[in-house]
Amino acid sequence: MRISILLGLCLLMAQSLYAEPNNKPNKKDGALYKTGTPAEDWVFTKRIEGKYIKSTFEVIPLNSPVKDGLARFLIKSPPDFKIQQLKFKIHNANELILKEKEYVVSKLIDGPQGKELHVSMKAQPPGFYRLHVKVKTKKDKDEEFQYKSAYLDHARFVLEAAKPGVPMPDPIQNKATVAGIDSDNDGIRDDVQIWIDSTYADQPSVRLATRQMAASFQLRILSIHDQVLSNLATRNYLYSMFCLETLVGFDGETPIRNKLEDLFLNTKDRLHADIKASGNFNGQRFTSPAGLEGKKATCSFHY
Repeated sequence: MRISILLGLCLLMAQSLYAEPNNKPNKKDGALYKTGTPAEDWVFTKRIEGKYIKSTFEVIPLNSPVKDGLARFLIKSPPDFKIQQLKFKIHNANELILKEKEYVVSKLIDGPQGKELHVSMKAQPPGFYRLHVKVKTKKDKDEEFQYKSAYLDHARFVLEAAKPGVPMPDPIQNKATVAGIDSDNDGIRDDVQIWIDSTYADQPSVRLATRQMAASFQLRILSIHDQVLSNLATRNYLYSMFCLETLVGFDGETPIRNKLEDLFLNTKDRLHADIKASGNFNGQRFTSPAGLEGKKATCSFHY
């Protein structure tokens, strides 16, 4: 049975994973919430949106996709929220199980819009990344505040190669293994990457969403020998479908997914890996995110 049939059934049976956003502030609680447009218009309230309580500060990517090796983020907070210390860590979005990493203390830099966090990415391969941030304030030195958006506990950004594009791989070598050739180590087979970049050159968000789908599918057929990792990879693939759907609609997502599967499953070994991954996921429960914002949160990039 093709994975598309299995995934279609999963989506039809899926139920809400997140609660619908509640935009009404709860004035009995004590977190910061901006109520108006002026910078001074902050009051101590709390608002719950989806899965997380909204953070008291914001982390906004300034140059995603990053092309010069330096990721920049605007750290936006109300006037009374004086940051004493900031520390961060990054994860590649292809990590199925997040590795233990220490937070790194970093200085903030004055930028044209406010305080900025700069993160060097020169030693990292291209791909989708997650930035986790914690801060301490001058007022509450013993309390640590962790950044959380409405649905996520990290900021999403994309790293691209300084010299974009990869060469078309030798077809014999590319078909010799399930993994094929991935010369820039971004998690996407080179021939698939070339198709995506040429097809959606004028649609940057669709290109990124299709890349996310391709990376998750590649990881899915490479993780079949560990059932836990295999099922996590399949879930990521399902989430990538929701991400793409928010951009092109259900009718637009299906043909793109079918084309990607045709490109990926072009050898017997890859077909067998697909069947094995489907077998691993058989009987698993899967629930879909609720609402447009919940679905947008399944994207590995911010748009």
